[in-house]
Amino acid sequence: MSDDQKVEREPIEEHVSMRAKLAYGIANTGHQFLGGTVFGAIDIFYLKLFGIDPSTVAWSWILFIAWNMINDPLIGIIEERTKSDLGRRIPYLRYGAPFYVISFILVWFPIANTEIGLMWNHLLMLFIFDTIYSMVGLVTYAMPAEMAITARERNSIVIWTTIIGVIGIAGSILIPTIYLGDVPDTRGFRIISIILGIVSGIAIYLSSFFIKENKYTQIEEPLGFMESIKETFKNKAFLIVEIVIFATVLMQNILQGFFVFIFDYIIDIDPSEFATYIVIAVLLVIVVLIVYLINKKIESVGIKKIVILGSLISAFGFGLLMIFGFSYGVNAANKMPVSFGFIPLLFIVGGLIVYLMTNQPLMGDCIDKDEILTGKRRETTYSGVNALITKPAVSLAHYVFLNIIKLYGYDKNVENPLAQPESVATGVLIAFSIVPMICLIIAAIVLSFYPLDGPEWQAEKHRIHRIHIEKEKKYIEYLKKQEELEENRKRLFFI
Repeated sequence: MSDDQKVEREPIEEHVSMRAKLAYGIANTGHQFLGGTVFGAIDIFYLKLFGIDPSTVAWSWILFIAWNMINDPLIGIIEERTKSDLGRRIPYLRYGAPFYVISFILVWFPIANTEIGLMWNHLLMLFIFDTIYSMVGLVTYAMPAEMAITARERNSIVIWTTIIGVIGIAGSILIPTIYLGDVPDTRGFRIISIILGIVSGIAIYLSSFFIKENKYTQIEEPLGFMESIKETFKNKAFLIVEIVIFATVLMQNILQGFFVFIFDYIIDIDPSEFATYIVIAVLLVIVVLIVYLINKKIESVGIKKIVILGSLISAFGFGLLMIFGFSYGVNAANKMPVSFGFIPLLFIVGGLIVYLMTNQPLMGDCIDKDEILTGKRRETTYSGVNALITKPAVSLAHYVFLNIIKLYGYDKNVENPLAQPESVATGVLIAFSIVPMICLIIAAIVLSFYPLDGPEWQAEKHRIHRIHIEKEKKYIEYLKKQEELEENRKRLFFI
């Protein structure tokens, strides 16, 4: 083996400052709370507080697919072509934050009260909110790939994001659970949503002053719109990852969009019971342990194998949930105690944490491969095209869940879960176990064909590292020329 080949197989030395990692984590936490609360509670809000029919809400999601597929790649390419003193990404975080908060608050104040009127209001708010969500979200999704190129350093960024992001995720789950549970509190939900929405917006705004991006990318000549889309679809690794993400997004949105129903019909979470806190504490310990192991093993084992393992573990957990649920005969009046539901939850949460931590590094490798193919950094283009393919999974998840519970007898006129037909619990159990399990098995099978793995890919990483060094040199030369031109201009005009 030659000396050059030995160098290419050695790990790349890379370091992203802790300040930048924390700033990114805080911005992403605000984004997770705003997006997680809306996409996790908007249907529950309309179903429980306004008595809208599930199939009506389902049609709103189907109509939403058209805009949801167009806006992300369009916004992604616009962000890619942005040139400013702040960079290509930062302006959308800093100046998008106020509009993000305003659209978040408006979601909870419908201006209609009829069935059709509520459907159109639901659809309109999806259009408005998702546009701002995409504008900010494409940046937060793409930033780890721009901030670092090694799997280890990208994963380090994601670790800190996960640790800080617990606040945003917990808030987006707890607030709807507390205020939109068995007896919904509309006023309380709106007040706390306004307060936490403003706090999240401030967090995104302030963090934008500390996140760093690669300025040299601004002097690259961007690809045209259609050429950009075409080149993205030539990336085989990206297409494989898209199938995986489509399946996992469908699964994730069923969980995120209707988790309140888990506590209404399947698992009994009682804040007054000590066992509840023991389960939560054990799950948190497991999460910390998994985060530690992934950070230690991601380079030696590889992202591909870790994601496949996580998908299969989580699929096993959903299978256990189905078996336990049917064996226990769950319904609103006979929910599994949390101590009994702990076992499937352990596998589900463990596997999902693996996916959440490796999703962005996986996409980052696809973007690195694209840089080899095109010579350009196109993070938000990839984020946008990713949404073009996978965003329909968001609508499909809501459509599938809402129609399953409708099929099993969900009555829109009954607010209390105890008064719903017992068959509704069966529908909820099927939607929460069988559908996610199938999605994760598909993801694991498809990912086995993912090509960016092993020593060959490590050698390619070294090539990318050298490309970045050359780009930085060219950028420095560009800045020097700009300074010389400015000095000549001053001399010429006696400034």
